[in-house]
Amino acid sequence: MMTEAVANKDVEVKRTEELPVCVPPADVYETPEKYVILMDLPGVSKSDLEVNVEEGVLTVSAVRSLDTGSAGRVLLEEWEPCRYERSFNLASDCDTEKIEATLRQGVLTVTIPKTEAARPKRIEVKAE
Repeated sequence: MMTEAVANKDVEVKRTEELPVCVPPADVYETPEKYVILMDLPGVSKSDLEVNVEEGVLTVSAVRSLDTGSAGRVLLEEWEPCRYERSFNLASDCDTEKIEATLRQGVLTVTIPKTEAARPKRIEVKAE
């Protein structure tokens, strides 16, 4: 992912490779049917977010840009642009073809279904 952000003509252009890397906090849950990853990505838009799976590794990459649409003179600016990067090794029972990701209010939710073979099954008991 290669993007450039310019707030105005007085701001230096920064390539994403030059931005500091932040590891976003995440919670991981397991149910009998799926795994769920919740990850905080404040300031990230869908267009600046990538979720990939390759060789059993789920990777989340994103860029948090400055809010260049605000009007007025900056009095305090503590929120700097950064690159978010986080990877997870997936269990062998993950169905990588059916992974879904949703970004809502700065929280990314990745749902990873388990393969049908890995899901618990109820065995019917026969009586004689």
